[in-house]
Amino acid sequence: KNYATTNGGGGGVYVEFGLVQLEKTDIKKNVSDAEGGGLRAVQADLYIIKCDFEKNESDKAGGGAMTYQSIGYFDNCSFKKNEGQYGGGVSLEDGGMDLTRTVFKKNSARKSGGGAQMNRNGVTTMSNCTFDKNKAKDDGGAIYVRGESTADVNNCTIKNNEAENYGGGASTNNGVLNFRSSNVTSNEASLAGGGIDVNDSVANIVSTTVEKNRALLGGGIASSSSTIGLRNGSVKKNQSSDQGGGLF
Repeated sequence: KNYATTNGGGGGVYVEFGLVQLEKTDIKKNVSDAEGGGLRAVQADLYIIKCDFEKNESDKAGGGAMTYQSIGYFDNCSFKKNEGQYGGGVSLEDGGMDLTRTVFKKNSARKSGGGAQMNRNGVTTMSNCTFDKNKAKDDGGAIYVRGESTADVNNCTIKNNEAENYGGGASTNNGVLNFRSSNVTSNEASLAGGGIDVNDSVANIVSTTVEKNRALLGGGIASSSSTIGLRNGSVKKNQSSDQGGGLF
């Protein structure tokens, strides 16, 4: 229940120009008027192991955690019921992040990226993660990739997430989004891309199931001015209330 003003952010923890390791630590109910309700890192190295980020809130990016020009390793963590403008659970800008065996559940974004946001050349690898019941008012119920960023999503489950505009499960705008051996299931977007929305971007979807997602356009996948590669996966039982039940 800590609080930080607009000057720096990091309601619970603020790290700059350093290295921090947190293990088996709860970061809960912190508030920031800037970025990083639970944690904010600037040009730092983070090793976060078995930590829980819960009910943190930021006025800007990263309800649970926000990193800028940093390298972050999150292993076996959870982000639950956090809220931010972008990246309800976590937000990355201009750096790298490795998320392994991490759960994002019931986080919310007042704009985009209910679970996680990548922005400004950020590079993220997600492995064996679960995104469940996250919500965004705009785009990317679970994951939002923009600003020439890249997200690699491997062996992950993206389910029951919602976006009021585009990409119930995941959305990318001017970015790269790669799925491998993952499940994108039962997500919903009011406009386009119930499972995945790709706009002015590149997406590679390999050995991945896109199933039972819903949207006005492109129940499973929606694409605009983009390049999409689909290989060795399935797009099935998705629903559109207008055009493109599977792919638009």
